[in-house]
Amino acid sequence: MSLLYPNFTEKLQSMGAVRLRGGKDIAIFLPDGNAYTFTGSVREPRDLGFDIYSQSHPLLEHCVRQCTLAFRNVRFQSGSSVQELLWKNKRVEGVRFTHDGNTNSLSAELTIDAGGRGSRVPRWLAELGFQVPVETMIGVDFAYSSAKYRIPGYWRAGALLGFFRATSTFSKWCGYRANRERHVASELRGPFRGVPAYR
Repeated sequence: MSLLYPNFTEKLQSMGAVRLRGGKDIAIFLPDGNAYTFTGSVREPRDLGFDIYSQSHPLLEHCVRQCTLAFRNVRFQSGSSVQELLWKNKRVEGVRFTHDGNTNSLSAELTIDAGGRGSRVPRWLAELGFQVPVETMIGVDFAYSSAKYRIPGYWRAGALLGFFRATSTFSKWCGYRANRERHVASELRGPFRGVPAYR
């Protein structure tokens, strides 16, 4: 992200992210002792020469949004709904959208759909006479759950970011992430059977 946004990590920290030093502030707690890399190859804390930034997903997205808005040639149009693609001269030249009850058109050299699973592009392509792309179903065998707790005064963790694994594999693990406001976020991640397929 720092390659796209100047001073990105500094802005991220100013919003509440915590900078962690690889090999020192991160620990993996295994049944046979602690490790300081995910491969388990480093068993004593030492500076590995790189930083990791710990923050919530919403904080990261907020920072990216603010950094994007800082570009003078970028504008967000909120409260709008794209209705169709503008098709002219055998190419898409923009979109037609509604905003505050009014219909508007926006011309563009490049139109990108970021609608995710709710994308209307298959319908729009069909309306333009194109064959709808074949959908591929990908089964997702991974899930996570998280919660946030206030750190008690007596808590003395040896690492700001920790992971607990019952085995030496990476299939399932839980962890915690401390922040500057003396809160800790705990997470449980791993493959869980019966997760609905992702379209």
